[in-house]
Amino acid sequence: MLGVHQVHNINSECLHIRSLRMEDDHLNDEPYKQLIQESNLVKDLEKLMADTLIRVQDQIKTNIAVKSNLQLDWSQKTGAFNIDAQNLSLNIKSGSILFRASSAREPEK
Repeated sequence: MLGVHQVHNINSECLHIRSLRMEDDHLNDEPYKQLIQESNLVKDLEKLMADTLIRVQDQIKTNIAVKSNLQLDWSQKTGAFNIDAQNLSLNIKSGSILFRASSAREPEK
């Protein structure tokens, strides 16, 4: 952005110097047209860069939110994997399985 500001400053200075001419010396010549065209181009470029900066900042915020969600999902999947690994090691005679009366019954309707 610094380079664009330097170009804008140089262009503005050239236009200002041309505006200090006497009335008779004011010309609508090719260099003046190019200065005006360059001035418009620099303004458009500054606007484009500002819009791009805003979009980049929005994308960074979105990426941070997505990263947070992925980390949460990963931790939940890790927890589920650990529970599944523990469940696979269980059998009917495992000491950590507790007997509950009527645990195999169907609920009454």
